[in-house]
Amino acid sequence: MWHDRFEKTVNKSGRYLKSQIWWRPIIAALVVAALGWFIKLQIEHQLRHYLAEQLVVMRNILGSSIQTWMQTQNANAATAAGDAEVRASVLRLVDAQPDDNLTAERAELARQLEPILTAHEYIGFRVIDKSNMVIAASEPEAIGVAVPSAIEKNLKRLFAGESLTTLPVQSRVLLKGQNGELQAGLPVMFCGSGVRDDSGQIVAVLALRMRPDVEFTELLEVGRIGTSGESYAIDAKGRFISNSRFDDELRRLGLLPDVPGTDAILTLEARDPGGDMTTGFRSSQRRADQPLTLSAAEAIAGHTGVNVLGYRDYRGVPVVGAWTWLPEIEMGLITEVDQAEAYTLLYTVRGMFFGMITLLMAVSAGLFAYTAMLAKTKRESAENQAAIRKLGQYHLERKLGEGGMGVVYQGRHALMRRPTAIKLLDPKRATEEGIRRFEREVQLSSQLAHPNTVAIFDYGNSGDETWFYAMEYLEGIDLQTLIEKHGPQPDGRVANILAQVCGSLAEAHTLGLVHRDIKPANIMLTCRGGIPDFVKVLDFGLAKAFESQGDVGLTGENSLTGTPLYMSPEAVVSPQKVGPPSDLYAVGAVAYYLLSGTPVFGGEQAMEVCMKHVQEPVEPISVRLGRGVSPEMEAVLMACLEKSPDRRPASAAELEDRFQRIADASDWNREQAIAWWKNLRQSTAEDVKGIDPTASTAHRSGSQPMKDLRATPRPLERTIVVDAGAVFDANGQRSE
Repeated sequence: MWHDRFEKTVNKSGRYLKSQIWWRPIIAALVVAALGWFIKLQIEHQLRHYLAEQLVVMRNILGSSIQTWMQTQNANAATAAGDAEVRASVLRLVDAQPDDNLTAERAELARQLEPILTAHEYIGFRVIDKSNMVIAASEPEAIGVAVPSAIEKNLKRLFAGESLTTLPVQSRVLLKGQNGELQAGLPVMFCGSGVRDDSGQIVAVLALRMRPDVEFTELLEVGRIGTSGESYAIDAKGRFISNSRFDDELRRLGLLPDVPGTDAILTLEARDPGGDMTTGFRSSQRRADQPLTLSAAEAIAGHTGVNVLGYRDYRGVPVVGAWTWLPEIEMGLITEVDQAEAYTLLYTVRGMFFGMITLLMAVSAGLFAYTAMLAKTKRESAENQAAIRKLGQYHLERKLGEGGMGVVYQGRHALMRRPTAIKLLDPKRATEEGIRRFEREVQLSSQLAHPNTVAIFDYGNSGDETWFYAMEYLEGIDLQTLIEKHGPQPDGRVANILAQVCGSLAEAHTLGLVHRDIKPANIMLTCRGGIPDFVKVLDFGLAKAFESQGDVGLTGENSLTGTPLYMSPEAVVSPQKVGPPSDLYAVGAVAYYLLSGTPVFGGEQAMEVCMKHVQEPVEPISVRLGRGVSPEMEAVLMACLEKSPDRRPASAAELEDRFQRIADASDWNREQAIAWWKNLRQSTAEDVKGIDPTASTAHRSGSQPMKDLRATPRPLERTIVVDAGAVFDANGQRSE
C-alpha cells in the first residue's frame, strides 16, 4: 500500500513540474524585483538631481537679490552725498577750524538728511574726514571718535571714489534694540559714498546706517524652504551676518546667549559640533576649536557648490545645501534644508520598494488565492461603477475632470433633464476636515448670485456617504485656450470681457470674499441666452473671507495661494494681507495677457516669477506690443499692475465702469462677436467643449517641461499653495 501511495505522489509531482506553473510566479517576482530595483535607483538619482537644482536656483535668486539690494543702497548713498545742500554743509564742516563751534552746521546737516533717512528707513548717519575721524553724526557722542579699524579698508575704497555697503559690524554707540532699550554692540550696516569739493576731490565720506536684522535679513528669509530650510550669510571668518531661523533653539542649545534681543548676527559662527545637538549630543571641543561646517569652509574658500548627500550644519543636524562666495561683497551665501525633510519622498520610495518585495513574496506563495481575490475585486468594482451612474436625482453621463477635492461629471437631473456639472468629493478626502472644506467651497460659491459667476444648484449626500454638489454646465472656451488658439484679442473685446469679470468680483468683494486665483484658465467665455462673449468666473474654491475670521483657517492665514503668473506682489510678500486689490492686480495681469499673448513677467521657476512681480517694473503694454493701444486701456492696465495696493483702482465696481467705458468707445460690437462665435463653431468645433467649472487648472494645463513663459505660459499657469515654506499644487500634492 505504501508503494502505491509513493508512486501516486511521484506521478502527481511529475505532472505539476511538467506544467511549469510552479516557476512562473518566482520568475515574475524576480523580474519585477529587478525592474523595481532599477526604477528605485533611477528615482533616487532624479530626486537628488531635482533637489540640487532647487537649492541652486534658490541660492542664485537670493544672491542676485542681495546684490541688487546693495546696489540700491549704494545709489541712495551716492545720491545723498551728491545733494547740493548736503554737500555744502559737509564742506563747511571739513573747512572749519578746530576751535569753531559747529553745532549749528551739524544740526543743519541733520535736518537736510532727515528726509533721506526717513524715506529709506535708515537709522542714522556719519560724516568722516580723511583723518578717519567722525566730524558729524546723528548721535552727538560719536562725534570726534575715530572709526574702527575693521572698516578702514572700506574707507579707503570710499575715498578712492567707490560707493559701497558694508557688512554688519558692532556699533560703538548705544542704540535702541528690539525691546526699545539702549544697548551697546548692536549690529549695524552702512552704505556710504564720497563727498567731493568744488575741484572734484573727495574730502569726506557720508555713511548712512541701517539695521541688518531688518531689510537684509528679510531678503534671506525668502529662502526658508519647508519647515527646516533657511538661507543665511557669513563673513570671511564664518560668522553669521544675518539671522538664523533657529534663534530660539540656539539659545536652548547654548549656542547663543539667553539674553533678550540677542540674535545670531555677529554672535554665531558656522562651526560643525561633530554631532546632532538637537538630539542631546554635546561636543568635548570648545566652540572656537570646532571646524567650520562643510558649506561655510567651501564658501570662504571661494568655491560655489551643492551637496545633496548630506553634511552637518552649525547645530550638527544632517542637512543638504548649496553655497557660493560673493567676492564683490566679501560674503558667503548658504541655503540649507534638513536632510530628513529634503528626502521625505526618497524614504517613502525606499519603504515602498521593500514593501513591494515583501508583497511579491506573498504573491508568489499564494498565486491562486491572489487570482481569486483579483477576480472578486473586479466584480465589486464593476458593481460600484454601475451603482455610481445614478446619484440621487442625477444621472451621471461622463467624467469631465478632477479637481483638488474630487471628480466632476457631466450629468442630467432625472426630472428636469437639465445638463449639469456634478462634483463628487473624493472618498479618500471624506474626513471631517475634508467634508468641511467641501461644504465651505459650496457655501462660498452659493453666496454669489451675479450672472457672471458660475451658479450652484444643489448640494447633499447620496446616502452612501458620497458627498456632491451640482452646478451649471458650461459650454464655451476658457481665456487661456482662447489666446493659445486664436492669439491676442482687440482692445474692445478685452475690455468687454474684463468688465464682466469685475462685475463678478464686485459682488464677491461686497460679500467680504476675495477670489485669490483670477487667471485666464478660470474665466470662461460662452454664449448664453443669445448673448455672445458672455463671461463666467470659475473656481471660488480658494476664496477667502477678508473681513472676518470665520472658517478661513481651512485655507491658512499665512499661506501663499494663487498662480505665479498672475499673483500680486502682496500675495508673495504678505499672504495674510491679500484682499480685493490682489484680485484687481490679477485682472490687470489677465488683461496684459489677452492683449499681448504673453504674461506680464516670464521665468523658468515659480519663485523667479514671484520675485519679478515684487521687484521689477512692468513693461508698458504698448512697448511689449510694439504698437499703440488706446490710452485709456493702457492707463487702466498699468493702474491695476501697480506694486502698491493703495495705488490700484479703488474697487472692482470702479474698474468695471472703466472697462465698460473703453468697450463702449471701441469698434468691437455684438455683430462681430456673433460672427466670431459662428466661425468658431464651423471651423474649430473641438474648441467648444464642456468645462468643469471647478476643475483644478492643474488638469487643464497639462505637465509640459518648463520653458520660457513668454513663449509657453502653461507650466506656471498651475495654482500653487505655499504654507510655512512648503509648496503644494492645487491637488494638495507636495512639490519640492
